Amino acid sequence: MSIIQLVPIIELPAAAVDPEHSWHAQHDRSVEEIELITTLIRAFEDVPRIDGLPHFVWASSMRHEHWRAITRSHVSVLENLEDTCALFGGYGLKIDGVWRLLPQCCATLAEIKYWKQVGELEEVPAKNAGPLERWFGSNRTRPARSQSVWLAEGHPSAEIYRCSKDVVFDCTFETDEFRPRTEPKFSVDFESLKSAIRQAIQETDQIERQLELVADEFGVPSLRALVYEFEVR
Repeated sequence: MSIIQLVPIIELPAAAVDPEHSWHAQHDRSVEEIELITTLIRAFEDVPRIDGLPHFVWASSMRHEHWRAITRSHVSVLENLEDTCALFGGYGLKIDGVWRLLPQCCATLAEIKYWKQVGELEEVPAKNAGPLERWFGSNRTRPARSQSVWLAEGHPSAEIYRCSKDVVFDCTFETDEFRPRTEPKFSVDFESLKSAIRQAIQETDQIERQLELVADEFGVPSLRALVYEFEVR
């Protein structure tokens, strides 16, 4: 049985990863902006990165000072914290030590709501599968598959559906290129993935608790929106 992990990931701002060549370097920076970028760089020097990707960090390795720094950066341009989206990043799918799917452009931690849907996909009985005659001129049975789930926080997204005892990740329908790249199509055992999703939900709840410890410093009662946006659970 494969070892499957679904790992919460935080994406650092470009200026914190490569301050000399970021978009911000093309413009005059304010004193506040320079101080903000410097704080981010120093805060995340010791935080483990996802293999070969300096802008992705393991959320589980972040401490109080890291959550304070990333929150300050994330909300620095807002007048009202209620206008924020969740923290950028998302969830990385790791199978037997290999990253098979990583967060795509614009993805956030709020993506967990779609992974929950993946964990609730129901197996479709084979008798409900339709014939393939119109495609192949035969009476072969089309594989029974569930309805699809899309990780709609970011783009592009794999089409994710259940087929028998497996969950299939189909990355072939998007015209946009996957970056970081992934295989065009792969599958994982549903029960193993479901267990990994449950673990990721627990880790995401822990992230929320970490952010609650930071909330007072920003004069707000809660920073829940940085994890779940406006999801009501």
